[in-house]
Amino acid sequence: MILIANGIVLTLGKSNQVIPNGGVLIQDSKIKEIGSTQDLKTRFPDAEFIDARGKL
Repeated sequence: MILIANGIVLTLGKSNQVIPNGGVLIQDSKIKEIGSTQDLKTRFPDAEFIDARGKL
């Protein structure tokens, strides 16, 4: 699993939610979860971490 986090996550769903300190968890080349960096790092501590600070 790979966690790309500390960035700005913009969902493209109906709500177009913006997650300012967000992350995307990727498993088997697919998005598994999105959420706050803190939540994802806590729930998936063994994921490879890529820091996306300041990126969209």
